[in-house]
Amino acid sequence: MNLTKNEIEVMDVFWGVGRLLSRAELLNLSVDKSWQSNSVHILLNNLLKKGALREACLLYTSDA
Repeated sequence: MNLTKNEIEVMDVFWGVGRLLSRAELLNLSVDKSWQSNSVHILLNNLLKKGALREACLLYTSDA
């Protein structure tokens, strides 16, 4: 499986914490990265399509 540099960096965050993460948690743990929320969404979808990640659950949240 070929992963991009950013995809590997996302996977490093998951491997570092060793647990499920939401997109918001991933962003909070990646303060040294310049990722935006939409970028992380795309990266996570790419990792799902490549089989590097799988969905464990869906959680809907609101900023309101």
